[in-house]
Amino acid sequence: MLRTAVTTRFLIWTTQRTGSTVFWRTLDRHPEIEGHGEMFLPTMTREDSYPAFVARSAWARLEARAAPTRSVRRYLAELYRAPSGVTAVGFKLMYNHLTPPLASWIAREHPKGIHLVRRNLLKLMVSRVAAEQRGLYHLEPGEAPPSDRVTLDPATLLTRLEKIAAELERGRAFAETLGALPVAYEDLVAQRDATYARVFEFLEVTPSAPAPEPLRKINPDSLSELVANLDEVRETLRGSAFESHLEP
Repeated sequence: MLRTAVTTRFLIWTTQRTGSTVFWRTLDRHPEIEGHGEMFLPTMTREDSYPAFVARSAWARLEARAAPTRSVRRYLAELYRAPSGVTAVGFKLMYNHLTPPLASWIAREHPKGIHLVRRNLLKLMVSRVAAEQRGLYHLEPGEAPPSDRVTLDPATLLTRLEKIAAELERGRAFAETLGALPVAYEDLVAQRDATYARVFEFLEVTPSAPAPEPLRKINPDSLSELVANLDEVRETLRGSAFESHLEP
C-alpha cells in the first residue's frame, strides 16, 4: 500500500500509568489518524518500532551506533508516512525514552505534542505498584479485573510521591518547549467527548465522536477498594503536599 508523508506529525509525551495506551488506541480508531504505542521502548518487538528498524540489517545496526541522530531521523521519516486518507500520525514517547537523538529531531522538526498527565499522583503511584505486583498492565474487553488489593509502604511513600512530582515537572518543562496541548487522564474520564474534541481539533482532523474504550478499566476509582492499608496512608500524608490527593 502506498504511503505518503502526512500533514500532521505528533507525539504523545507522557509517563507510565496515565491512561496513555487507551488514549493512543482511541486516537488510532479515528479514520484520519494513525496512532502508535511506545515505538522507542528498547524491548518493543513490533515490526514498525525503532528497535525492529535497527535490527533490519547490519548496516542499520552500525548506523544506530555510529550515527544515532541520522538513524532516528530515517526511522521517523518512515513512520510519519501513511495511506491515503490519513492526515495525522503519532506515537507515544515516554519521559524515560527521550534520548539526545530524539530530542535533536524534535527540536529540528517541531512535531505537534500532546502532554498527557495524571493530576492525582497518589493514584498514579498506586496504579504503578498494582501493575508491578500483579504483572498485569492492561485488560482487554471481556477480561475480568483483579480483585486483590495492594499495600503501600508508609516509610517510602512520601519519597516516591516526591520523585513522581519531580518527574512530572521535568515532563512539563519539556512539554513547554514543544508547545504541547495539555490533556489530563481525569478529563478523559469525566469529560471524554469534550476532551477528545479538543484533541481532534489540535490534530486538525475531522470532528468525530471518540470510538468506544478499547481496553477495560483495570483498577477501581476508589482508593479504599484498592489500597489495603489506606488508614496508614492517610496518616502518612497528613499535612503533606499530597494530602489533597486522598479521597475525601
